[in-house]
Amino acid sequence: MLHRVALGRVVPILGDRRLDDLTVDDVNALVAELSRAGRKRETIRKSVKYLAAAKFHGARDILRVPLIGLTQLTSEGDVLHTHQHLDVFVDGKHVAVPEGIGIYESQWLTELHTHDATGVIHLESPKTGDFTLGQFFGAWGVRLTRTCVGTVCGGVTWWLNGEKQSRDPASLVLQEHQEIVVAEGRPPSRIPPTYSFPSGL
Repeated sequence: MLHRVALGRVVPILGDRRLDDLTVDDVNALVAELSRAGRKRETIRKSVKYLAAAKFHGARDILRVPLIGLTQLTSEGDVLHTHQHLDVFVDGKHVAVPEGIGIYESQWLTELHTHDATGVIHLESPKTGDFTLGQFFGAWGVRLTRTCVGTVCGGVTWWLNGEKQSRDPASLVLQEHQEIVVAEGRPPSRIPPTYSFPSGL
């Protein structure tokens, strides 16, 4: 059982502490333990997801971050600093991208986050590297595949700077001032090709 794998590995890591005291360091240690035990990546993901689904205090967010390749930061990074705009539609209706994605109780944040509900993604990392749309949706806690947005599945269509794309939307590498449109089901009547970013972004 996947949940037994997860619990069996995390208990010696935590020692006398309770599971609801789990920290991101504990999760990283758990992932390392499972890797050393020869567990496949999918097994690791599902095992740790079990702990998150158990709804321990703070566990859902803390567990998700290292698994999607993001980092628990105490401040915004300044080595890589770009912005993108995301529009999401479900059956032709616009879905707001919430404020505070990737920001957790004002205590820590990830490289990918939002400061408001305009759909502007802030990519602020202390080191260079590629970050993807899939990682942003992971920070949001919303599933993104070729066929699903969240729990709504059927057919995903997406556009980059007004041009229709055919590859997996989650694989898109985020770059400066991209306009990204993701639609599940019926697409909107108009696909915006650009976004007017505020001064300074």
